[in-house]
Amino acid sequence: MKTFSRIAVTAVLVAAPFSLAACGSGASKPAKADVISGYASAMQNQKVDGKSAISGELSNKVATCVVDKVYGQVDASTLNAMKSGTPTKVSSSDQSNVQSAITSCTNSLMSSMGG
Repeated sequence: MKTFSRIAVTAVLVAAPFSLAACGSGASKPAKADVISGYASAMQNQKVDGKSAISGELSNKVATCVVDKVYGQVDASTLNAMKSGTPTKVSSSDQSNVQSAITSCTNSLMSSMGG
């Protein structure tokens, strides 16, 4: 599968659970690097045909972009959900921001790769 196709597939797989959000919990805000690491790991754990849908390098690029866009805009419970790789726990008030960032980052990365 071409690299940009893998990114697109992964974006769909990782973004889909964000629509099943739960309410925020008032938790403390995790470190940005921890959110990036956890979110990248969650993407790497997504499988297509039994294989990881995205490489570590690409998942780190997407995760860094998404977290950079949303870190100051979403609540701590959303950041903690991304950090722990449980996107179904994203605050319902943050769904739109996270979805928008995922779309923007995926499109940007695909464009930069000629996709």
